[in-house]
Amino acid sequence: NQVEGGTITVKQGDNTVTSGSKVKNGEEITITVKESTGNQLYELLVNGTNVYDEYITNHSYTTTVTSATTISAVYGDPICKLTYDKSFYLSKNSTQT
Repeated sequence: NQVEGGTITVKQGDNTVTSGSKVKNGEEITITVKESTGNQLYELLVNGTNVYDEYITNHSYTTTVTSATTISAVYGDPICKLTYDKSFYLSKNSTQT
């Protein structure tokens, strides 16, 4: 289902579950997210619980349906990661200790 910032896909086995579809109690669903260009996923909420860390680790989130389930995502601008390389320079008259 397209939401602002990306697309949330929900599958039950090989079948895609669309918004409003019924899933039997006790069945597993798997959620994946594809960000739109220029967006980054910050939170993935399932019934109000942020499952982002598990989603990022596994590139999907699987849960067992036990009641009506609400899935939402929070997107934003991509975060730029900066790697700092601590380097130093020696003058020709100094020594490294």
